[in-house]
Amino acid sequence: MNPSRDLCNKALPIVTEKFEVANPEAPKLSTQYSSIIEVGGAYAHRFVDLLEFLELRTLIITDIDATLVPGGAACPVHQGTSTSNGCMACCRFRGQRVKLA
Repeated sequence: MNPSRDLCNKALPIVTEKFEVANPEAPKLSTQYSSIIEVGGAYAHRFVDLLEFLELRTLIITDIDATLVPGGAACPVHQGTSTSNGCMACCRFRGQRVKLA
């Protein structure tokens, strides 16, 4: 039994429905093939180039791992201005690197 897999299987239809209601002009996610791939934290960032090359629409769910400075020690999220999360450090949103604060 995999608790995170069970949660994803329950949450995915709910998230899909909410997205379709909020974005009626967008292609319907419920008619698209969806796959959940669980990757260990330190290796998730290695898939970003592949996903971009394949031009796959992707939702990455991760933790923030907030730090005060790049490469610094962990701190409370509300104080963080950087992240030690490798996936967040390499991902881009609308062509821009993801930044905290």
